[in-house]
Amino acid sequence: MKQKRKSGLTQSEIQAIDHKPFIEPEVDARYYLQLPVDKFIINMSAPTKAGYGHFFFLELIQKLSQKYDQLYFLITTNEVDPNFEEDFLEKLDQPSLNGKVSYLKFGKELPDILKASDIFVSPYKTEGTFPSIILKAMATALPVISFQSQLAEQVIIDQVTGLLIQENDLNQAIEKFSTLIENKALSSKLGSNGQKRIIEHFSL
Repeated sequence: MKQKRKSGLTQSEIQAIDHKPFIEPEVDARYYLQLPVDKFIINMSAPTKAGYGHFFFLELIQKLSQKYDQLYFLITTNEVDPNFEEDFLEKLDQPSLNGKVSYLKFGKELPDILKASDIFVSPYKTEGTFPSIILKAMATALPVISFQSQLAEQVIIDQVTGLLIQENDLNQAIEKFSTLIENKALSSKLGSNGQKRIIEHFSL
């Protein structure tokens, strides 16, 4: 089923979601997933395949970890290319990342994974069908950072319901993440606005 158009949005391949599983509070999500309860968690969720920004995200992890001590990074997926995954996990297995990153394959746990996170990032350009995971992250009231694209702009209103960055612009990404990490009020506001937008315009 395609997006319910409640505000005259342009035609696009944006599939509406059932937002209800993502708005129920889950206070024990981090315990359940064995994630650190005292860290600020940045979540990337995408197919573990070429073209989805995994190596860009690794660069981002390195830079942000040098700047902030309280960060933890979560890479999650439900779709894997074994050859790409092998290469990616080799690069993930380095001393500088020990104790800072978890790689999880999910099924029904997705709502808990999102509720355990503080920021959601989509480090690849959305084309074709818009990734439902971004809608679900926004429904969870997570502030979302995504590469800018014509399709992304239909869902994420920059500076209002999330933040958009230029494709593969590492410096801009660091700047935007730093803003959200340091400004909890803005982070909460973007998340709340994003959740309202999903419920009003992109829900079944």
